[in-house]
Amino acid sequence: MKRAASLVASFFLLLSTVGVMEIILRMIPSPVQHPSIYETDDPTSLLGIEFVPGAREVQQTPCTSWTVTVNSLGWRDTERTIERVPGKARIAVLGDSFMEGVGVEDAELFTRQLEKILGPDVEVLNFGLSSLGTVQQEILYEHVVAAYKPDIVLLAFYMNDVSNNDPVLEGGPERATRLRYRNADGSLASYQASSSSTFYFRRILRIHSALFRLLKTTDRVIRSRFNAVSTPASASGLSLSLNHYSALGEPKNEDWRRGWEATERSLIALQSHLTSDQRFVLFVVPGVIDVADDPAALYRQEFRADPPAGFDVSYVRSRLHSFAKKHGIVTVDALPGFKQYITEHHLKYPFFSRTCDGHWSALGHKVAADVLLLQLQPILAEFR
Repeated sequence: MKRAASLVASFFLLLSTVGVMEIILRMIPSPVQHPSIYETDDPTSLLGIEFVPGAREVQQTPCTSWTVTVNSLGWRDTERTIERVPGKARIAVLGDSFMEGVGVEDAELFTRQLEKILGPDVEVLNFGLSSLGTVQQEILYEHVVAAYKPDIVLLAFYMNDVSNNDPVLEGGPERATRLRYRNADGSLASYQASSSSTFYFRRILRIHSALFRLLKTTDRVIRSRFNAVSTPASASGLSLSLNHYSALGEPKNEDWRRGWEATERSLIALQSHLTSDQRFVLFVVPGVIDVADDPAALYRQEFRADPPAGFDVSYVRSRLHSFAKKHGIVTVDALPGFKQYITEHHLKYPFFSRTCDGHWSALGHKVAADVLLLQLQPILAEFR
């Protein structure tokens, strides 16, 4: 009897402790106070990662914090309708964390800035989402964005998209990536091992339990630190996995050749989805290393290591522009405009980016909008 009473007392003590921790964690501002704006590991997900419609979250990095608001359609954008607004031209922007706007407030986004300066006759819809590569953006366009019937599809490409586009480059030999890909026959491929039954149970806990979110976050931090092999030597505007910089030069092995093949195959596939009265525009995102006077020296300074063999910061941009020209894809080149702005305003490193990562600051988003405005206006004139 005493043993049973002791067990009951222990159970209620544990329950009370959990309840108190839940209350405290929900009251103290922290990354686990509210559910994440991202949905991951859903076995039915189109892309492997997506926004939670209607979510709002304050996100933080070591150098800044910002608020992300997701609209009812599931994008970091103002409220939109799938149906066209009569009399308005429509631009759909595809991209990764640069277009999502990691590090900046909603109003500071490139898409918001561009829409503002283009005026009331143009909508600029933001379909940017962290982690996506060209493969996922092509899937996204076919299954979601095409229904919005944009006049112009602007795809923003950053160098780490090459590794995103191959499951081995992205997730390692075991393909440990949540992203979706295409099989040779065009069907969607997922390498996640999650079972749908446990996913839905875990989702309930993740949404409703701050303690569960804390445990998940702690587990993720421990695993990432345990598995970390190559990390930047300092808080840097170049912060990416060192592996991503292997894209800056001729492919070194079969994995990188396969990554580039997937990249170019996806660009052609995306173009094929468009009708004759739509325009596909490719935009290569300028990063910190692209605008540096001496990229190799900057790389050595920040990572305390020599750049990869064959290091060439112009390679991604040159290859994509040549490929686009061959296949009739329109390109806009923001790099000269970024460099001109840096020179005229005497900007110092990290120029238009955050000090703790490679994402644009609010200034970077504004400069991008101003630079692309001039190049997009002749294309937009066809639809006005």
